[in-house]
Amino acid sequence: MHGDLQHSIRKSRDAERGGFGVLSTGEKLAAALVLNRFDWLTQMGYTIAEAIERIGANWVALIPDAAKQLECDFESLQAKLQDNATEALDELMRQRDSNNDCSP
Repeated sequence: MHGDLQHSIRKSRDAERGGFGVLSTGEKLAAALVLNRFDWLTQMGYTIAEAIERIGANWVALIPDAAKQLECDFESLQAKLQDNATEALDELMRQRDSNNDCSP
């Protein structure tokens, strides 16, 4: 089951990053459900119920855990980006201050 969860997470990440075309129909449907992308289901001609039926109970059971993991990954990335932006801004301000230092 752990391997299936990692597979679902990996395929959902691929889909999120634009790799939707290389996934199987079942992987696309699972990724759409994990990522709450009901527009993808519509584009593929599936309802939520049809997608659930197509991917089966084993994969449906993985959706909550996969979605939580992706959300945690997103929040972690967001925090890292915030830290990096803060550090970059601090460095720019230090450089500006040192360039504006008018000592005789």
